[in-house]
Amino acid sequence: MPEKNNLKSLHGFELFPGEEMVFVMRKHWIVDLICFLKWFFWGIGVVAMVSGGAYYLGLHWGTPTAYILGAILCMYLTIITLSSFIGWLNEELDVIVVTNDRVIDITQVGLFHRNIIETRLEHVQDAMGSVKGFFNTLFNWGEIHIRTANDVGEFFIDMIPDPHDMARKIFSLANEAKKREHKMLQKLGQPKTPEDRQEKFHQEIEDILENPQKKEEEIF
Repeated sequence: MPEKNNLKSLHGFELFPGEEMVFVMRKHWIVDLICFLKWFFWGIGVVAMVSGGAYYLGLHWGTPTAYILGAILCMYLTIITLSSFIGWLNEELDVIVVTNDRVIDITQVGLFHRNIIETRLEHVQDAMGSVKGFFNTLFNWGEIHIRTANDVGEFFIDMIPDPHDMARKIFSLANEAKKREHKMLQKLGQPKTPEDRQEKFHQEIEDILENPQKKEEEIF
């Protein structure tokens, strides 16, 4: 329940009645570490090097030049901190939510812009996980591709933990959804596969040939 409420507040979508969340694919924790190291190097590291260099060249605090340099460094550190926060937020809010009915891809494009696309599980054709590189294999993180049979196309998310296992889970859920849909359509008398549709078509042709007068009455 807390995870469901967090997703609703962060990403602005709700589950349908009777729909349950199965799991959420998020970025690996190492992404947070990479974002922090980038901020530390380009922010704290650069400020420390410039300050140390200025002190080494004889620039001491209390002079007008030192005040100007301090103001510039503060502005620089503020800009680096904001840009690093936005970059981390874009990675943190990129998720794929898998329910018992849908696959929802949420991509954070900017600070105030996100894309949300979804497809039903029975429309999933394939799910493939990929782990490439030494560090990816060491920490077991990589990317996942989810191909669909409709106009949505392909879902993609990178830097997620254990992508092969996630792909197997999605493929298994998709197969279960297809079986449920097939059973439901069979109960309703609607053919699902091309073979079923062809068989029903031939059956209707045979019924017309055997009793054309009855079919004519049904039509008119």
